[in-house]
Amino acid sequence: MKAITFIINFIFLTLVSALLVSAQTSNDDVKIFDKDGLNFSYPSNWELTDQSTLEMQQLKLSPANSSTIIYITSPRSLVTTEEQFYEARETITNRFTENVKRSFSGENSSTPITEENICSKVNEQIKPRTRISGSYRNEPGTAEVYSAVIKHRFVNLVFIRNDKDNSEANPAWQKIVETLKVVTPNAEHLTALSTYNLVSGGVLNGKAVSLPTPFYPNGVRQRGLISVAVRVTIDEKGKVVAARAQPGDVERIFIPIAEQAAKEARFSPSYLCGEPVRVTGIIIYNFDSRRKRK
Repeated sequence: MKAITFIINFIFLTLVSALLVSAQTSNDDVKIFDKDGLNFSYPSNWELTDQSTLEMQQLKLSPANSSTIIYITSPRSLVTTEEQFYEARETITNRFTENVKRSFSGENSSTPITEENICSKVNEQIKPRTRISGSYRNEPGTAEVYSAVIKHRFVNLVFIRNDKDNSEANPAWQKIVETLKVVTPNAEHLTALSTYNLVSGGVLNGKAVSLPTPFYPNGVRQRGLISVAVRVTIDEKGKVVAARAQPGDVERIFIPIAEQAAKEARFSPSYLCGEPVRVTGIIIYNFDSRRKRK
């Protein structure tokens, strides 16, 4: 009887030891970032650089000797209104998207850039993200830019890599995305915030159902053709809810006229991931001195 008891105890201890070794091995392969409300797991052989400021958490992750980069950016201030969400999209997500496209269109690159909106799951949310393909560091590459509001924190994710590194980069990206959590103290006291979909539509002139044409303002000296680019946000019903002229060498008198014309434009509703979405893009207005308002 004692022999049987000894054998059972020996087998039990052996199994426990094996499980502990397995768990330790698994834990050794993963590190955990947990600071200031952001929490996620990432491969232990990746380097994490914390470039955070008082206003914003800014994290950069990358494996050694690789072109792969993942950026996680999150303002510390909470998002409690729709306007704050779109402002963050404008200043953070759009900036990253434009920077990625510039890095994919180097002076010596002949590879065309493609941009598309696809569906993705982050923190249990099925939402659209922007995928950019082209030449990255002189080789075929892909980047994805994603943003969301999680527990009242705006979070922007950017994933850049050469396509040849996908076998190593994709599992790491999935690990980070699947484990990403946000902790917001006292969030239960805040008004519930809807999650928003916003996709990039590029130049929208040819997609409008109705696009009023602004006239060259009276009192301005002959200058020929003047172009003003207006960035707009279109809601789920196709109505322009925000219009802001882009910086440029344009007389200020043209800016409010272009913005007002943009606000009067109408578009067909857009859908993505089975849901109506908002669209952001550019409307280009050309002011022709030969078409002055009478």
